[in-house]
Amino acid sequence: MIRNHVIMIASFSAIFGIIMGVSGMSIVWMQTTSNFSRIGFDARTEVGIVSKVELLEKLRSGHYTDATRQIEASLDNDLVNAGDLARSGAALSPSMLKAVEREREARAASGYEPSNATVNAAVQETFRLMPHADARTHASPIALEEGTH
Repeated sequence: MIRNHVIMIASFSAIFGIIMGVSGMSIVWMQTTSNFSRIGFDARTEVGIVSKVELLEKLRSGHYTDATRQIEASLDNDLVNAGDLARSGAALSPSMLKAVEREREARAASGYEPSNATVNAAVQETFRLMPHADARTHASPIALEEGTH
């Protein structure tokens, strides 16, 4: 009889210990996930501010070529990310599709290609993945219109 009580108490203690361990780990996991999300958001915000301030400084000082290169490099990364979204099956907004199409046409007209071959290949893959949107309803970049007047 005592043996059965000892086994029952040991079983309940083990089950209670497992439940407490799982609960404790869940709390730690939720706090860690929250911290990682906050850190990621903080890092993205910092990068955004630093890059935009740098870009504005270049524009204010008249270094338009450098500013254009910085914008193009940033857009290259965004285009690669858009390709990743398309490959993962994400639904892309009509405005994003039109913007990508406008950039595809602008690059075809200007001849710009990323200097990094891997990035260039990823951008070209993004252009192939995106359906051709009707971008003619939007204004062309000013640099492209200058030669038509």
